[in-house]
Amino acid sequence: MDRKVSRGSSLTYIALAVALLFIGLAAPSRLLGDSAADKPARWSATNFGHTILTRSMWLNRCVPASQVVSWKLKCGLGGATGSRLEQLHIWLGEYALAHDHDPYLADWHFAQAQAAGTRQDPLYGIASFDRALCSFREGEYKKASDAFYNLLIPRTALPGYDRLSAAVWYRKAAALAAYHA
Repeated sequence: MDRKVSRGSSLTYIALAVALLFIGLAAPSRLLGDSAADKPARWSATNFGHTILTRSMWLNRCVPASQVVSWKLKCGLGGATGSRLEQLHIWLGEYALAHDHDPYLADWHFAQAQAAGTRQDPLYGIASFDRALCSFREGEYKKASDAFYNLLIPRTALPGYDRLSAAVWYRKAAALAAYHA
């Protein structure tokens, strides 16, 4: 007994996949196979989970709303100081950038993280990298290109972020800055 797959049933599966994509229950990489863009970035040896972003500006894990509220309370009530305050502002900024798509709020959090640390701190470098991502997301490609360039050259480079990611984002920002000039 041969089973034939009718054209209608294959169209049903395609329609189901499109519907799942539309309502956000499935990512294209989940339907088409694993992609490198979905995987967490390989970070430098100095970065021990200090970031919740992948190289493509997505969250690398599910962040519950209760966790975000907890971070905000710790920042606002003065319960955190020093590097812990820096870390909380980085996480809140990355969440605002990737989840809420709010680069202005994210940039404010990264500025607060930089104000709480020193240039030798890896968290300061991560905040600088993330501020360049904010400029890119805001559409300020020239500013983003300059920021990524400064993160790449040895004289002004900082610890804490992945140089390969900075190079990739620099190329994207420079190309878009030239196109929109």
